Amino acid sequence: MEKQYQLIVYDGFKEDDIIHHLITLKDPNVTYENFSEHYYKLCEKLIKYGNQYKWKGNLLIQYVAFQLLNHENTFSLMYEKKLKDYNHPILELVDKEVEHIIDLLNIQIEDITLKMNSNLLKTLFNYEAPSYHWNLNRYYKKVYNELEKGNKKETINGLMDFFYNVGVGAYAWYKAFRWDEDKLTPIKEVDRYQLEDLIGIEIQKKKVIDNTEAFLKGCKANNVLLYGDSGTGKSSTIKAILNEYYQDGLRMIEVYKYQFKDLPKIIDVISDRQYKWILFFDDLSFEEFEIEYKYLKATIEGSLEKKRDNLLIYATSNRRNLIKETWKDRVMAEDEVHTNDTMEEKLSLADRFGLSIMFLTPNRKEYLKIVKEKAEKANIDIDEERLKDLALKWEIQHSSFSGRVAEQFINTLK
Repeated sequence: MEKQYQLIVYDGFKEDDIIHHLITLKDPNVTYENFSEHYYKLCEKLIKYGNQYKWKGNLLIQYVAFQLLNHENTFSLMYEKKLKDYNHPILELVDKEVEHIIDLLNIQIEDITLKMNSNLLKTLFNYEAPSYHWNLNRYYKKVYNELEKGNKKETINGLMDFFYNVGVGAYAWYKAFRWDEDKLTPIKEVDRYQLEDLIGIEIQKKKVIDNTEAFLKGCKANNVLLYGDSGTGKSSTIKAILNEYYQDGLRMIEVYKYQFKDLPKIIDVISDRQYKWILFFDDLSFEEFEIEYKYLKATIEGSLEKKRDNLLIYATSNRRNLIKETWKDRVMAEDEVHTNDTMEEKLSLADRFGLSIMFLTPNRKEYLKIVKEKAEKANIDIDEERLKDLALKWEIQHSSFSGRVAEQFINTLK
């Protein structure tokens, strides 16, 4: 980056293509051919990002605001960790660099339009992406608005507010992740279950809600095992918990059984980030020959390393005893001296969860109640007796009174 735009805190901007194109357009000595090339490349990239993130307004300001808020550096991570210090030396650098960035954004659009005989870039200063949605939080909007005004002080204040209240990087924009080849990858679309949509499991929901709220408040909370019949709302409850509390700093990581050996790595990656993390293990169970449960036990029970205050495990399973017990476990194995100890180790895994919550298949009456309430929520206009008859016919076809079957039935009526 040229000297007048030298950056240290936001050093990542030096390699940014859009910033590079912008600097070229502001260079008075650039040739027309070079100018033209960078002009169209800049427009193409702005359209790409605008459509990808469904932005509205000045796409150049949107892009720069997005990059400022995404950049993990000493300044942003300090405020994410709630370390507010208005006299910290880093703020002097931030002040100068935001001033440079605002100056960079101050381009003479009319002169560029005339030089290129093109309105393309000008139209991107008042753009609306197809299917746009303005779902950005108020902290983001403040940074965008103040950057557009060229207000350095309030732009910096907006950045501080965003980092302090939301965070920085992918963890700020996404609420769920999966472990993928030694890194956390965002899950861009999470099932939109809401707690109020889960009917007939009020007692179970309250236990999970109370535990989660205690966790978010920094109070003692337990690892949770939700176990019981299939289709009764175990996984849906955990997903709904995430949707309810992600704005309070809750984040979730989906981990598969074959990845349990990587649990120490996962915990290390998130250890210094100021969010509340839930490791989510769905449909958890182990066959007698599987040993991955040992990694899970080590994670729950801990090692020499101090237990993390910002981490819990929420798991679902169709059975209370997570490790399958066979008759062979009850007889003396040829190569196992302490058979009783081994069997106890296997059967005690579920006991390591401080809170175990049972989910049962509803009976006929409860099933029809779920169907009725779901139909009312979906504004389905149908005679109550006909609804009942259709629901029972549907249940016969699917051999279960579960909440999942009720949900699937209601979907056919929408």
